[in-house]
Amino acid sequence: MQWRYDFFATVLQFLCSDTANDLQRYCNCFAATLQLLCSATATLLQCHCKKFAALCSSNALIESKL
Repeated sequence: MQWRYDFFATVLQFLCSDTANDLQRYCNCFAATLQLLCSATATLLQCHCKKFAALCSSNALIESKL
């Protein structure tokens, strides 16, 4: 009877370990994707902010000459 428990424990440990590894890979992939999306979004926002700042600066310059 003991061998059944040992076998069951071994199989359970293997499955849990395998599942943990799969989850780790999934989480790493998800984290990398999220980081890439955030980086791309931040870059776009920075670009838009620079354009907006330049536009505001141009408008202020035009208004100061009026």
